Formats: sequence, C-alpha cells, structure tokens
Amino acid sequence: MKIHYSYKSVRSFKKFLLLIAVLTMQLSLKAQLNCKTILNGELSTTSCFHANGKLSTITKKISSSPHWYLVKIYNSLGQELYSREYGQKWGSSGVTLKYHDNGQVKSVQYTMQPDGGIQRTDVTTFYTENGAFEREEDRSWGRNGMPEITVPVEWSLKSPVVSPTEKTPAIVECAPVQMPFDFYIINHTSNPLKITAFNQQSYGQRVSRNVYAGDSVLIETYYAKPESPNPINFYKVEIKNKPKRGYSFQIKETGATNESKQYISVSLKRVRK
Repeated sequence: MKIHYSYKSVRSFKKFLLLIAVLTMQLSLKAQLNCKTILNGELSTTSCFHANGKLSTITKKISSSPHWYLVKIYNSLGQELYSREYGQKWGSSGVTLKYHDNGQVKSVQYTMQPDGGIQRTDVTTFYTENGAFEREEDRSWGRNGMPEITVPVEWSLKSPVVSPTEKTPAIVECAPVQMPFDFYIINHTSNPLKITAFNQQSYGQRVSRNVYAGDSVLIETYYAKPESPNPINFYKVEIKNKPKRGYSFQIKETGATNESKQYISVSLKRVRK
C-alpha cells in the first residue's frame, strides 16, 4: 500500500524540524560561556563574561618558571568578589571555576598541598546567580580527615637502664608540631572594607576579601605552633579603603573564641592633632 503525502503536510513537517533546530541552537548558545584568551609568549590572559557583557572572571598566567597564576571574580555590576594567586611555588595549588548559565561564577574551589607537608587546603566558595555570597565549604585536611596528634606533656626523668653490651639509643629530635587555624577578619567600622592579607609563610601570597560593616570573613586556614598562633605574626593586612577624615584604621589581634579560630579586628581610631 502506498502512502501519499500532500505538499502542505511536507511543508508543515519541514517547519517543525526548523523550529526544533532553532530551539536547540538557542539552548546551546545560552549554556555556552563567552570567553577569550590572549597569548603573550609563554604568558596568557583568559577573560570570561556575563550575559550583559561585563567581565565575570579573568585568569592571568603571570609567570612560567614556575607556573603562577592570578584569578579574579566579578559580579555583573563589575564589583570584585574574589582574588587568588595559585600555581607551583612551594608546593602545588589550583583553582577550579564553575559558572551559572548567565556567566556568573557558581563556585570557586581552591586547593593547596605544600611541599613535604601532609596537610591540604580545600575550600570551595559558592555564589548565587546574582553574585551574592551563598556559603563556603571547607574540606581541608587537619580538621576533617587527619588524625589528631597527641603530644605528651610530661616525660619521666628516670634514665633507662642500659646493659654494657647494649648501645645507647640515639635521640631523634622531631619537627615542631603545627596545627591548622582559621584566620578571620572582623570589620568594626560602619562601612564595607576591601582587605588584602599577605601570607608571609607563602612568600607574599595574597588573599582579597570584601568585609561588610559589623561582619567577619574567613581569610584562609594557616598552620602554626599551638603556643604561638597569633595571625599578626604570619600576615600583613592592608586596607584599600581610605578612613574618614580625622581617623585612621587600627588593626589588632583580638584573641581566639576557641582553639581553631584566630581573629584580627579593624576599627577606626581618632587621630590626635
């Protein structure tokens, strides 16, 4: 039995196929992130954009020996949300970015493994489609997976009895035990502040954060001896804002709320004339 198709039915079917193709192309374009890369010898700059054409992320390779990068994240209004350097200095560190369909960063994961160390930093920051901070997940070793190390407080003063035929055991000095501490900055002023903390342990590695008035923000996790965890000994803190007239910024360590958290506060101090 032969089936005959009219010209009108064939034309309608072709229109249907064309509509499916157009919809598929639009969905593909919507999901595709608009990025461009500029090469400069062994260095490079990759820029990705929001749906409105504003810069979303910029990743710069600023050194090739060793490999070292700088990444910055912005919202659709052009405000900086995140800044981090990473690469292969004094260990291995990396950044992984994921995006919303509108080009806004959905999450940024920072990982770091120092040379010769068993600790590992693994922190992921999440943002909404509008670029608002959503939450932060910390899966760093030393808090969530590394067994606790118990150091005996007292040692017996009695010397072991050694027979003449036995060799005296050698005394091996262990490296000082270091523990992870979370470094927070508290903004005690009435205005939001843009703060950069330079990690002196990592030869000037810097972390930038926006801290709203009356709020506290986690800068990063660092390692120190339990008896001397003061973050002022490990970080140089700079404030990009200018204080109001007649005042200066006062930066000081405020003590810990528990053993794993350390705070530095920023407040205003009147300048005497």
